[in-house]
Amino acid sequence: MALAANEPYRGRLVRVLKAYVNPENGDLIGDPKVQFIGRVRSMPIAENNNECTVSLRAEHYEAELQRPAPLRLNNADQERLYPGDKGAEYADLLEDKVVVWPAREALMK
Repeated sequence: MALAANEPYRGRLVRVLKAYVNPENGDLIGDPKVQFIGRVRSMPIAENNNECTVSLRAEHYEAELQRPAPLRLNNADQERLYPGDKGAEYADLLEDKVVVWPAREALMK
């Protein structure tokens, strides 16, 4: 319980493997197979007078793909990350711009 309460566990990698064990000698039968890969989200602790239960809640790694990216290609994000950088100074002007490529004149040559 002390380990669950004091360790910084959020965001750590979780891999759940499935393996078959020989009951007679405890040896593995074959290779373990990956069943789940994700990251730890929470570790709730429930205790009463006689026992303590520590649970682990994890989120599958594909759930991160469903979240929007926290950064955008705009001048504000660029300045926040790299103060003084003018690389995205005009990126906001391109938002509503219609770009036709290649130009019609280039195709007529």
